[in-house]
Formats: sequence, C-alpha cells, structure tokens
Amino acid sequence: MGFGRRAVLMVMTVYFVIQLTLPFSQYFYPGNVLWRHEPAYFIWHMKLATSATETHIVAKDPSTGEEYDVDPRIHLNAKQIRKFRTNPDMLLQYAHFLARQAQDNGIPNLEVRAQVRSSLNRRPPRMFVYPDVNLAEVERSMSPVAFLYPLETAPLAEKPLRKAAELSETENTDTADP
Repeated sequence: MGFGRRAVLMVMTVYFVIQLTLPFSQYFYPGNVLWRHEPAYFIWHMKLATSATETHIVAKDPSTGEEYDVDPRIHLNAKQIRKFRTNPDMLLQYAHFLARQAQDNGIPNLEVRAQVRSSLNRRPPRMFVYPDVNLAEVERSMSPVAFLYPLETAPLAEKPLRKAAELSETENTDTADP
C-alpha cells in the first residue's frame, strides 16, 4: 500500500472515529444535557426538550456603582435572543461582548450578571444561572461551566424577575428551535 493510500485511510479513519464519538460527548458533562445545553451541538436527541425562559441582564460600572438594565434586542435578532437565553456559551459570549463595548466606551471592568429562569418541558420555572456571577470575568472553554444551577437543585423561581413585566408575552416565552 502506497503512502497516498495510507494517508487517505488514516484521514478517513480519524474522520469516522470523530463522527462516531462526538454524539457521546454528552456523557462528559455533569447533569441533564437538556437543561445545560453545553454539548447539545453534537448529540442525537436535539429536539426532545422545550423551554420557556425569562431573562434579565444587568451591567454594573464598578467605579461608580451605577447599574444598567441591558436590552438584548439592541444587539441581537429574535432568533439569537431565543437561543442565548438557554445556551450558556452564547450567554457568556454576549456578556463578553457587552464588556468589550463598555471598555471601548471608557468603562473598564464592566460587571455583567444575568437573572435567567427557565422551565424545561413544562416543569415549574427554576433559576438557570447563578445571578451573583460576573459573566464578563468567566473564561470560555470546552469544560462544563460553573455558573449554571443543576436542574435537580435549582431553586424554584416563584416571583417574576425585575423588569419582566415590561416585556411582552412572546418575548418572555420561547420554544427550543431544532
């Protein structure tokens, strides 16, 4: 067997091994994958969950203590907003974006916190993200994020979030897209 054939065979073997193992990445993350959404890009049961989510983002200038309510509709389209509410990586990316925007406008070290409550498959709404975590400081990585409540122990979200009454019903509720 020539070098060219061996190289092609190696590349194809690596490709098929990746294709066969990626769907099992869900087993390397703790908790319910339908709640956490972290390895959801490569798993097989993508549309087995629906979620109703309510999100409130607060940015704080640490030098003045002034807090700002952030309206994601300014920067994101409707599909992005539906996705980022329950996707921890997208939520983190948005927090980093806000921090970069603030830095460019003379506000260094902006703190970004999110209050997110979510209902998975018609369960009672629960807190999704720890609201005291500064998301602008959290580094992105492939490892499981530490700022999510586990589904089993997430506190029930009995009362509405701040400013939630100002949003229309269609903006507060979404169904996971395939």
